[in-house]
Amino acid sequence: MLKLLTINDIEIPDPEGSLSVKKNDKYNEYEGEDGVKTIEVIREDFISGSVSYKGLTAEQVTEIVEAIELVSAVKIYDPGINDVREIKALIKDVKYDKKYYKNNISVWSLSFTIEEL
Repeated sequence: MLKLLTINDIEIPDPEGSLSVKKNDKYNEYEGEDGVKTIEVIREDFISGSVSYKGLTAEQVTEIVEAIELVSAVKIYDPGINDVREIKALIKDVKYDKKYYKNNISVWSLSFTIEEL
């Protein structure tokens, strides 16, 4: 199976939470005086997505967060083409929460979003 996510040449563990990939298109849309709608394609098939993990140790969270830069080189599996896409991406909304503490171990969740530039 293909690796789901690599950030800045660091293989990120496959999320036990979720990985969602969304295809986006940028376009201008306007309506002329004659009532005809025109769409001008600016860019097609760029992707965005969200990644969420649940049940990580603090060390695993640190390892993933250290791999992330605001603008990162990302390899992400795109099921729409059944292959890995290499993109330059903005990674933002990095969030981690402690889910529970048991037997002297804290368990954390981690999430972030990816937007192709």
